[in-house]
Amino acid sequence: MELRQLEYFAAVSRLGNFTRAAEQLYVSQPSITNAIHKLEQELQVQLFDRRQKKPVLTSEGAYFFQEITPVLQKINTIL
Repeated sequence: MELRQLEYFAAVSRLGNFTRAAEQLYVSQPSITNAIHKLEQELQVQLFDRRQKKPVLTSEGAYFFQEITPVLQKINTIL
């Protein structure tokens, strides 16, 4: 698990859109998608329900977002 994957996941969770998250983070949309897909494989859990027009957090994704948000905030204050 990489910090970059967590940042991408958090951005998509907040914005509800892979493309907007990519724009905000100045990376390509496929980079976001691939990073989150790898994160899901590593965690062995689906974080987003992608059947809708916009990604919706699964219950596991919502829990994960809740847990990593304070960690990311702490890291951002240090950096």
